[in-house]
Amino acid sequence: MLLRHRDNVILFANDTYLENTLYQHEISNRFTWNNCKERAL
Repeated sequence: MLLRHRDNVILFANDTYLENTLYQHEISNRFTWNNCKERAL
C-alpha cells in the first residue's frame, strides 16, 4: 500500500508538472503567434 500510495503521489506530481509545462508552451506559442500577426500587418 505504501508503494502504491507513493506511486500515486508521483503520478499526481507528474500530471501537474505536465499540465504546467503544456500551459506554459501554449502561452508562449500564442505570444509568438500574436507577434507574427502584428509583424505581418
